Amino acid sequence: MAPPVVSAPPAVPTPTPIPVPPPAKPKIDANVVMNVTSRTWRKGQKPHDIATDLKGELAAQGVGVAAEGSIATLDIEWSEEEGSDYKTEAGKPVTATDIVFKLVLTGKAGAQPLLECDVSSELGQTVITNDIYDTARNSVLWHPDCMNAALYVAAALGNAAARQGLFALAVQVRTGMAEDLIEEWGVKPASPEAETQLALVKRDFNACVKIGKPAVETLRTYIAERMGREETGPAITALAGIGDERNAMFFREQFKQLTPYATPEDALPLIGALEKLDDGTVVPALERFAAWKADPEGEGGEPPNEDVLKAAKKAAATIKARLKK
Repeated sequence: MAPPVVSAPPAVPTPTPIPVPPPAKPKIDANVVMNVTSRTWRKGQKPHDIATDLKGELAAQGVGVAAEGSIATLDIEWSEEEGSDYKTEAGKPVTATDIVFKLVLTGKAGAQPLLECDVSSELGQTVITNDIYDTARNSVLWHPDCMNAALYVAAALGNAAARQGLFALAVQVRTGMAEDLIEEWGVKPASPEAETQLALVKRDFNACVKIGKPAVETLRTYIAERMGREETGPAITALAGIGDERNAMFFREQFKQLTPYATPEDALPLIGALEKLDDGTVVPALERFAAWKADPEGEGGEPPNEDVLKAAKKAAATIKARLKK
């Protein structure tokens, strides 16, 4: 029997590569002359290249580094000096590096600086290891004022978007510099979000309620980032006062992080917000919370806060009674 004839598989066309456009270059709104002074005490090593870092970050903010058409001068200093002697956990001697980053932005020659920024390295409580230089360098590079230096420069030069970005920084970073610049330059919020952020910086929670539903997302972010670490009660009360339908799930999620050892200032506003909801699904959680027993070995032996437990019990009973009607 003749062998079966096997036809050749159809030819697979070679795919035509899709051209990928090059990334768009940032739009440059203003140029500055940048003078950089950098030095290090470490023999055979170069100081960190802060100039390259800043050029990219400035371009992203619409600020170019070029003499032609420049409207200001940016003086940068990066200084790495010999610091204190330490020993690693293994007993190896190491020497720290003290790093200082300074930025001065000046408009016309001889005029007062438009912006000044000064950041110094900190070792904090970090365990001393062989990467002690990286620890010091990163403490400067990751400092909020160094990380946002390019935005500060753009804002100082009048960039509207950068100036509006100061409101978010003032809430999130809280180094004080963004808040000071807002006041110094008289920056006004151009959106409900920025208006809410300014109200939060000033801790004017009544203003958040007046803004209404446009303030909800900003308030929720503010609370979620601080729950269990900072006082959130006034912000929770403001959010509950707005009465947005999206609040129910948010309050339930935040309640999961609450313990009966929480201070009344944090716990009572959140329990009160849950009590106002016609949501029977939170009743079991509130009842379990109210039945919490003191652990003599936990939280330094302190008993749970009785006011908080009573509030949870009352909230559960109130919701159940309301749902029966």
